[in-house]
Amino acid sequence: MTKKRLFVDLDGVCAGFDEHYLATFGKDLRQGAVSDEELWANVDSYEGDFFYDLPVLPGTREALQTLRDRGYEIVYLTACPASNYGYVAQQKHDWVRMKLEDQEALVIPIVGGKNKAKLIQFQGDVLIDDFHKNTQAWSDAGGEPILHTDWAKSLLTLEALHA
Repeated sequence: MTKKRLFVDLDGVCAGFDEHYLATFGKDLRQGAVSDEELWANVDSYEGDFFYDLPVLPGTREALQTLRDRGYEIVYLTACPASNYGYVAQQKHDWVRMKLEDQEALVIPIVGGKNKAKLIQFQGDVLIDDFHKNTQAWSDAGGEPILHTDWAKSLLTLEALHA
């Protein structure tokens, strides 16, 4: 069976960035009350490995297994800040290996989510991401985006794309 490549974002799709930020710093990122400067200053001040400590979002492991069972090769495409790119990229690699128990996965850390579209290899490559600006850039570059809100909806959308 030929595997179909599927790009999957980490933060907000597989990993609970917003949930961990709220629990740690007491601020809800989805309400827009935090500037980028404050967000990254808080993350940089975190005692420990902020990205490694992110929780796995509900349904993630099951959804990823469903995708593998359907013949998808999962490529984790995740944004990292330029300020401490190497450190964050390593945490995200380790997170996939340890929290998702995926020792063989390809993890591609990229500076800035808007740059994800530069990794499209073929027209119609699919990205599951929770940020509209990332899915719009993916679409503009010829890819097929899925704006993630939960795994049930993302799996149904993917099934419809490949029907």
